[in-house]
Amino acid sequence: MITHQEYIKEINTLAKWFNDTDPQGEGVAFEYGSDYDRDDALFETLNNHRFVIYTAYARFVVAHSLNANAMFEEYGDTMVHTNRLDERRAMAAMKADVYSEALRIL
Repeated sequence: MITHQEYIKEINTLAKWFNDTDPQGEGVAFEYGSDYDRDDALFETLNNHRFVIYTAYARFVVAHSLNANAMFEEYGDTMVHTNRLDERRAMAAMKADVYSEALRIL
């Protein structure tokens, strides 16, 4: 189980990481090098995140996210009958939450 506070803290941490484009910093540029794509780096990070890969956590992500329907907004109802629906919804929701928070704290 993850609490709402834990989820928001993780989103804040990921947003700060995403915004840190200094190669000498602690964020995405430092971790992925000079020829990185921030969106690809975020996708890879979230794709391996414990909040996404474990179904129990993924369901809490959807419950806590401000963007719980991000997957449906992006892809429509075509994704409803796919494998690992909870995990896919969590991935899209977390991505949207990180983007929103990253813009907010710029």
